[in-house]
Amino acid sequence: MSGFSRTVIYHDAVPTVELHQDLRSAVRDLCKAFPDSYWRELDAARAYPDAFVKALTSAGYLAALIPESHGGSGLGIGEAAIILEEINHSGGNAGACHAQMYTMGTLLRHGSDAQKREFLPKIATGELRLQAFGVTEPTTGSDTTQLKTTAVRKGDSYIIRGQKVWISRAEHSDLLLLVVRTTPIEAVKKRTDGLSVLLIVAYGLGMLFSLMTHRELFASAEHGETGETPWPIGLAVGTLAGVTVLVALVSEIFVESVQKAAETFGMSPAFVGFVIVSLVGAAAEFAVAFSAARKDRLDMSVSIALGSASQIALFVAPALVLLSYVVGPSPMSLQFWPGAVTMVMIATVTASFITSSGRSAWFIGALLIFIYAVFALTLYVVPPTSQGAS
Repeated sequence: MSGFSRTVIYHDAVPTVELHQDLRSAVRDLCKAFPDSYWRELDAARAYPDAFVKALTSAGYLAALIPESHGGSGLGIGEAAIILEEINHSGGNAGACHAQMYTMGTLLRHGSDAQKREFLPKIATGELRLQAFGVTEPTTGSDTTQLKTTAVRKGDSYIIRGQKVWISRAEHSDLLLLVVRTTPIEAVKKRTDGLSVLLIVAYGLGMLFSLMTHRELFASAEHGETGETPWPIGLAVGTLAGVTVLVALVSEIFVESVQKAAETFGMSPAFVGFVIVSLVGAAAEFAVAFSAARKDRLDMSVSIALGSASQIALFVAPALVLLSYVVGPSPMSLQFWPGAVTMVMIATVTASFITSSGRSAWFIGALLIFIYAVFALTLYVVPPTSQGAS
């Protein structure tokens, strides 16, 4: 590397939590000693910014989350984020050292007192570096719920068996945070049980937000119906209950019929669920949404479509998972094959972009139909090998 004038500007101490602007200025001052040419040469040589990391350590910034009692600055997540943000804003690369920030939480929360006393002061001074952590495995990737690397306690030590790959900054780190499984996966409870409960809670809070605490945000005064007498509450509830029973009976018949049709036409369960059941099962909702759209009630039409999808994802599916422990031949889970997850993500992002502007046109509707058609053809032509496989 060619020589640079690295006159690093150090401050007496890392600024306090209240002085965020001073913290930003202090980090920028340090980064001025490492101009763009420094980073370009590093990039060309595929080298590690050792001098930059040492400067950050000496200034105390990489010890931001370490308590003062262990030689750190005792700052919070917000201040750590400011440090990393300013490094990148100044043209540097915080990715070379950011791991020492977020691995601190594991050591601080789960490390023993002896480990904290031994490692934290040395990490704060730079005597030791904790810049690497082992998560990714050859067969399970970064899915921590499927980890195969195990650690078995034997006396005061652990016997570790498994494989890890793509461990960033391992050659520049003295310590490694290794993510392993101490309990065999066969012995743990279903991973999605707690997730189901949280999703149901989220749906309930959403209903509380839209129907009670902030209902004015979802009102549509300019399209209010005039001259229409509302139904008595008793009649409305009775009608809703009766229609619900009829829908349940029709659904039972529909499920039996669609199973036979799927076998006849060679349709996969994924195609039936994503396309056939969703189209036929939501026919009534589609009719109401189309009627609202014809009356220029785009807000109502979109609310019906997105509300139905949210209800299925955040309430119906998690509720069925929990009920499967009481009824049904075997418990279900929320573990979907990767293709389904990808399609849901694409649909979610697309819906967000389309609805954020509050305006629409026929061409946008046509594009959405084309996207759905691509999903349907993919599921029919290239069905998943099994419900749990990609």
